[in-house]
Amino acid sequence: MTLNNSLDGRETSSSEKELITSLCSGGAFIGSIIAGLTADQYGRKVAIYVGCALFTIGALIQAAAYSIAQMAVGRLIVGFGVGSAAMVVPLYIAEIAPTKVRGRLIGLNNMSITGGQVISYGIGAAFAHVPNGWRYMVGLGGIPSIVLACLMPFMPESPR
Repeated sequence: MTLNNSLDGRETSSSEKELITSLCSGGAFIGSIIAGLTADQYGRKVAIYVGCALFTIGALIQAAAYSIAQMAVGRLIVGFGVGSAAMVVPLYIAEIAPTKVRGRLIGLNNMSITGGQVISYGIGAAFAHVPNGWRYMVGLGGIPSIVLACLMPFMPESPR
């Protein structure tokens, strides 16, 4: 992701890029803890909806960011969504899946995450030479969460 001359109107320093990158992981740590509490108190589906909202809001903030601070906030919010999804989705799958296919479905979840990362690298390469292409890249990150939120009403609540 090239943020040069796109944020704060100047070259983004290495430490600023490191901050932006690391905030997603820090947010994921916090998000996973909060998601566990949310899932236990309000249900798995509510926690997944919250994660979807965090992903979408964070992606939009990042795509619209014109300062390091705005981008950092967007990354932190996306991180909360990452942690939430990483904690709640496998839990939800394990609780609603029939015993016979439970392991395969959880494995498919992990495989889908890795496959999504590969696809995102391809999308990143496609936008590498587009002016401000990184904005499209981070903005497109909100689409899977919107799709998930639209499909969740068709899924049952966890029996737990």
